Amino acid sequence: LGAYDIMEKVHFDGRRQSPMIIYRALDFLIAQGLVHRLNSLNAFIACMHSETAHTAQFLICRNCRNVAELKSSRVTEQIDEDALRTGFMVDQQVVEISGICCECGKAS
Repeated sequence: LGAYDIMEKVHFDGRRQSPMIIYRALDFLIAQGLVHRLNSLNAFIACMHSETAHTAQFLICRNCRNVAELKSSRVTEQIDEDALRTGFMVDQQVVEISGICCECGKAS
């Protein structure tokens, strides 16, 4: 969901909340490891592996925009190792992979 989609759904005392309040709440949830930001969709998704700190990878269907979260430590470690060999210090990894999900693949 995008921040404005969330804003449309969240009402307190019968009033919509301002974008600033929604973004603050999302920042807090991201810091707690409960939500991920999907840069390519300009959206947010609940973390499916919130029990442990991790770097996630996302499979994003370009047809239906369905998202699957992966938690591959091998991918994370390989990126870190390859970056270190080039002298690059990684401070954040965001891996978003675009393709066609199983359901959309069956439909075509």
